[in-house]
Amino acid sequence: MKNTSLLLALLAITTSTAMANNLSDEKIEFEHDMAGLSSEVAEEVFAQVEVSPSFEEVEYQSYIVEHYNKIYVTRHEAKELGLERVAKFHVFDKTTLDKVSDEIKVRIEKEQPDYFSVDLFREFHSDTHTFRYFARVIEYK
Repeated sequence: MKNTSLLLALLAITTSTAMANNLSDEKIEFEHDMAGLSSEVAEEVFAQVEVSPSFEEVEYQSYIVEHYNKIYVTRHEAKELGLERVAKFHVFDKTTLDKVSDEIKVRIEKEQPDYFSVDLFREFHSDTHTFRYFARVIEYK
């Protein structure tokens, strides 16, 4: 009973804190996208959120940006150019940026989009003192 009460109190505090911080549209969309994952993964993400309730958006800098400089755009550049979203995929639960970039490269090589952007988020895990990375890749035409 105490665990349930504690969990509900933690959930209420987390919810009110998130609302007080006026989350940006991108973070809300990201959380919505993460909620669409299978229940097993969603439970794992919920457990991680209990440890660290916020994702921090970070600037994506990788060999992908240089290697695909003709088709890589930022989300803001895509909007300015009037590009149309074609597809979206996620790379999640990676412990290094190299692992994230390697998985993005495999998907980009397979899909061969006209353009793509990467939104990168990280979450600090205090129990292991490491970051976990989550990327949202949007393909455009």
